[in-house]
Amino acid sequence: MDISHDFIRREARDIEAAHQAAMKQDRLTLDRLVDDGAASAPEADPGDAGAAGGATTGTLADLVLGPMSRRRVLMFGGVAVASSAIFAACKGATPSVSVVPPTTAVTVAQGTAKDVAILRTASSIEALAVAVYASAIKSGLVKTPATLDLIKLFQSQHNQHGDLFQRSTRTAGGTAFIDPNPVLMQQVVQPRLAALKTEADVVVLAYDLEHLASATYQADIGMFDNVKFNTAVASVGATEARHVALLAVISNKSATGTPDGAFQTDTDAVTAGTGV
Repeated sequence: MDISHDFIRREARDIEAAHQAAMKQDRLTLDRLVDDGAASAPEADPGDAGAAGGATTGTLADLVLGPMSRRRVLMFGGVAVASSAIFAACKGATPSVSVVPPTTAVTVAQGTAKDVAILRTASSIEALAVAVYASAIKSGLVKTPATLDLIKLFQSQHNQHGDLFQRSTRTAGGTAFIDPNPVLMQQVVQPRLAALKTEADVVVLAYDLEHLASATYQADIGMFDNVKFNTAVASVGATEARHVALLAVISNKSATGTPDGAFQTDTDAVTAGTGV
């Protein structure tokens, strides 16, 4: 079945718009989780570098939300210091920059070991998708410009999803998993990559991988001990489901029948903790 290149590009634009809107909301959710962790933690001795592993509001913001959040913390800390200096000068006293320490509160992990396992598995799947798309692009098998652009777009979105899951893992109190899932790479992906011969083969592999990711995130919803992490897997899962739908059309699976029928299932879901 011939698919219009314009159709593929229109769908790609719609998917990207929805993806960016979802990522914006997910970042706000992570912001709130970091704030919750700081608010619920006991006050730490600023001189005690070992308190709660040395994790402070600023360091968690660095790990989870990146340098912009750290600069925001420092900005507010700087304002407090400057204000205390001005106040002291007006009173005729010697200003001291140690009056208001900018970051003294330790942080509390916002998830459990189970939450961490789910999130680490999710980030390993996203890293796997990025690696598979990189191999597909490098192979030179994809000749259709619209399809090649779509694969590059999906790779970019998977990269952002992986970053989201990695930051969520840190928020939950775990160590982020940044590599492609080794079990899936060895047992599922490598044999398929070795067998690729045509553009159609690449599209079918992409469909199968997207279906695996989408099914996994569908199964993950409602499994978190901290329900706030449901937001991440639900929004990412929605994007992956749109990847599946478009690739089904391109690969003609929509005409011949998809494994799920009219409604997606979680039959191919990866069990949390697999390979991580």
